[in-house]
Amino acid sequence: MIKRFLYVEDGSVDVDLLEEELAEDTKIIVYRQGSTPPIMAEPKEPVRDVSESVYERKAQEVIKLKKYLNELINHKKPFDFIEELKTLWEEFI
Repeated sequence: MIKRFLYVEDGSVDVDLLEEELAEDTKIIVYRQGSTPPIMAEPKEPVRDVSESVYERKAQEVIKLKKYLNELINHKKPFDFIEELKTLWEEFI
């Protein structure tokens, strides 16, 4: 979860080095040169990182798919399995 944002001017700091030194709950936002100087901002509530939520959702989908495929393989006739697999694939994509 993101708890803080650090706004920095492009070229004013080594962003890679700064990322290594900051806690994982701080997100660095880089702005063009000549804009507002770096400030630390803390949102009222923690913000979930977009990539984190997408990863979690996809991981849950994969687990669900794996479980469903196991059930199909173990309990269905070959024709039923193929039809169910087609349906599942259409829902997944």
